[in-house]
Amino acid sequence: MQTVLWVLGIHLAEIIGIAFYLIVRKNKKLEQVLISQQDQLNAASFLIGKMDESFKQLENRVWVGEDEDIQTIFNEMKELQSALSSLK
Repeated sequence: MQTVLWVLGIHLAEIIGIAFYLIVRKNKKLEQVLISQQDQLNAASFLIGKMDESFKQLENRVWVGEDEDIQTIFNEMKELQSALSSLK
């Protein structure tokens, strides 16, 4: 009886060790994915900020208001940019 308990105890310890190893390995992979996604979000946020600056510079130019077609396109682009800015 005592031998059976020792064998069960050893196997239980092995199972717990393997489960712990698998959990740690999966956690490391998830951390890498999270870091990658954070880097992508930071890059997108930076680009949105640069686009905001560019639109503010373009808005101050006189040529935008001269042509109706250009003004329409520019206003649509500004709406898209404001939607992107809200995500930032």
